[in-house]
Amino acid sequence: MYKTLGFMWLNQAFYPASAFMSADRDEARNPQRFIHAAVMRNQKGGRIICISSIAGLIGLPFQGVYSASKFAIEGYCLALRTEVRPHNVEVVLVNPGDFSTSFTRNRSVVDSSEAKEAYPNYIKTMKVVEQEENRGLSPEFLAKKIEKIINRKKCPTRCVVATPVQRASVFIKRILPEGLFYRIIQKYYMS
Repeated sequence: MYKTLGFMWLNQAFYPASAFMSADRDEARNPQRFIHAAVMRNQKGGRIICISSIAGLIGLPFQGVYSASKFAIEGYCLALRTEVRPHNVEVVLVNPGDFSTSFTRNRSVVDSSEAKEAYPNYIKTMKVVEQEENRGLSPEFLAKKIEKIINRKKCPTRCVVATPVQRASVFIKRILPEGLFYRIIQKYYMS
């Protein structure tokens, strides 16, 4: 097995134009501080597991900021994968779906009259989201999947860990025209 395991968790999208491996490490809010890619490059191998979300593949209504942060992780990891591959460093994106955790309970929800007026379905949509999250898979299920990725001889480039319906949604998004897919999302969440 590898001497080092890199694990990344990002929550911002800002990054200057440079090779990730040579960017200034002291730069404020530098996501590279979460990555041990340089160590793995020097030891000539390793595996970085990046936790994104299905929200990094599908933009969901009233969760735009969260989706944007996860889309940023997707772009970062895809670029990093290309950069470190020659050094025998693997980068795996894990896209969890809904999991039953305290995330839902601790979510900050905007409850303003302006939001309710502009988006009459806002409260109803958030209730659908909360119901799905509360019925989500157990965190232990995700942990077991990640453990399997760690222990695999050859790892996948991406692993969607979600309910069958959520996995199907990711697949359907790839084959349907984007406009049609998002009309279905809108109907599901906002009607």
